[in-house]
Amino acid sequence: EYIQMSGRAGRRGKDDRGIVIQMINEKMEPKVCKGILYGDPDPLNSSYHISYNMLLNMMRVEDVDPEFLIKASFHQYQQESEAPAFDNQALEFEQEAAKIQVEGGEATGQYYGLIKQLELVRKSIMDIVTQPKLCLKFMQPGRFVKLQEGGEVDDRKMW
Repeated sequence: EYIQMSGRAGRRGKDDRGIVIQMINEKMEPKVCKGILYGDPDPLNSSYHISYNMLLNMMRVEDVDPEFLIKASFHQYQQESEAPAFDNQALEFEQEAAKIQVEGGEATGQYYGLIKQLELVRKSIMDIVTQPKLCLKFMQPGRFVKLQEGGEVDDRKMW
């Protein structure tokens, strides 16, 4: 707050510098005072968020280019300035991942093969069990029936 207030000392366009008078209580520790005077300013983060409605309204106006507005925003500037750090971090992670040696890789491969085999067996069992000639005798009034669509376990839709 002090940096914000002292940065506004002087009259814009009239004074080339401003004077700040700081009245400090004697009870204030010198370390705290130095922290106020020489401390880092609070980070400035953009609160500019683009919504669908904002973009649609901009597209209705002929002279406004939504892409230019987005590219010229402070939020976009902040994102682009942070991009090299993210690229460096991704490169470090890739190098770290390349150094990792997995012991027992053969056993893991066998386990994966067994899991895939189990899925195939379960699918074939379901194909047999859900044949109409086998399941029609169980469909009687008063019983619950679970319907599903699709052959894959992850893709099926249930009602």
